[in-house]
Amino acid sequence: MFSVMLGVDEAIEAAGYDERAYDFGSALHEALTNPLCLDAWMRQRTAFPDDCLAEPPEQRPKGSGR
Repeated sequence: MFSVMLGVDEAIEAAGYDERAYDFGSALHEALTNPLCLDAWMRQRTAFPDDCLAEPPEQRPKGSGR
């Protein structure tokens, strides 16, 4: 399953779409409240604002459990 996910990620990136990793909850909220997200993604622009990006594990506060 992991190899399929990597293949999809590579195909999205190769096609010119926004391939950045987003926090699921933040991106879902943005998508449900801002109808322009789909339009931006379909036009191969950044789909969500930077504050929706997933944080790398080294940037998470200690004790967050994630």
